[in-house]
Amino acid sequence: MHYAGIDVKQDYAAALTHFKEAASAGSVWAEYAIGVAYETSKGVQQDMDAAISWYERAAVRNHGPATCALGLIYKFGPDRIRDQAKAVEYFGRAASLNSSMAAVQLADSLERGLGVPVDATAAKQWYFRATELSDESTAAAHAAVATIYRAGRLGIPIDNEKAEQWAESSRKLQRAIGLI
Repeated sequence: MHYAGIDVKQDYAAALTHFKEAASAGSVWAEYAIGVAYETSKGVQQDMDAAISWYERAAVRNHGPATCALGLIYKFGPDRIRDQAKAVEYFGRAASLNSSMAAVQLADSLERGLGVPVDATAAKQWYFRATELSDESTAAAHAAVATIYRAGRLGIPIDNEKAEQWAESSRKLQRAIGLI
């Protein structure tokens, strides 16, 4: 409630205190939330090492969003942390835990050869697998497949009709969760 400001004044520091209490009681979601706080400086000074530590606590307990967050940090984070091979490893784990975002990021890494050799076949499989998963990133997965059809990538011929079908599906999903 403190984090979102529901029925109380928004207070990230108070939220962090409650997340730490919940984490000490075993809440994997609280561990993830603490990682988010350290990564985004919500209620605490940004500390990527602390964020990684909290995400890893949740990831070892098979928390998909935390595992994907680790992949994102290793793929896009500061130079001293960036490690494309580790990113691929975490994306693979998170994708196996049904994270659509992780599946899209894994596909992108496979397509571009980031941390792994280029593998168009596996990339294509992961892009399409991402569209079958249901989370906050499913719309992005549908949009990614639309661009594949639009550009004719990964051995798929250009097909503007299929591209528009996937793009419309993405828009419907975005509307359903209030993004547009």
